[in-house]
Amino acid sequence: MTSTPPLPDPVGPGQSQSPGNRRAMSQRSIIQAREELERGDRIQAGEKAWGAVAQQLKLIGEQRGWRNGSHRQLESIGRQIRAEYPDLDSPELAVALSDAYHKGRENFYDNRRDFDEIEDTIEEVENILPVLESIGLQPPRFFEIRSNSQRRRLVEITGNAGLQIGDKSPVGFSLRH
Repeated sequence: MTSTPPLPDPVGPGQSQSPGNRRAMSQRSIIQAREELERGDRIQAGEKAWGAVAQQLKLIGEQRGWRNGSHRQLESIGRQIRAEYPDLDSPELAVALSDAYHKGRENFYDNRRDFDEIEDTIEEVENILPVLESIGLQPPRFFEIRSNSQRRRLVEITGNAGLQIGDKSPVGFSLRH
C-alpha cells in the first residue's frame, strides 16, 4: 500500500491552491480511493476517484481563469479540454472523465454502483491522471466555437455571455493567456 501524502496547508479566502498543491491533492485522492476500496467502502472510494479528477480539472480551470466552483463547471472543463486537445483525447479519456463524474461522484449520493464498477472507475482515473496533468503543463490551444453546446459550455466556464458560434480564440478562450 502506498502511503498517503500529507494534505497541503489551507489557503485563505479568495486564494487558489498552487498547482503543486492541486497535483498533490489529486495524487492523495487517488491513493485514498484505492485504500477505501480495499476496505470495501465503495461510496468513499468513488468519491475519492472523482476528487482526484476534480483537482486536475480545477487546476486547469484556475490556470485559465475559468469558473470551477461547481461539479457542473468541472464537467464542462473536462468536455472543453477534450474538445481543445483532440490529439490527446481518446475513448479512454472520455470514458474515464464520464465515469469519474457519474459513477464516482453520483455513487457517493445514491449508492448505485457495485464494487467492480467502482474498481474499474479507479483504474480509469489512474490511467488518465497523467494526461490531465500534462494538459495542465501545456499552454491553451486555438479553439473555434462550432456548435451551441460548445458555446454554452464556454459561456458557463468563462462567464462571457457574448460568445457566439464562429468565435475563435488562439488560447482556447482562456482568460489568463
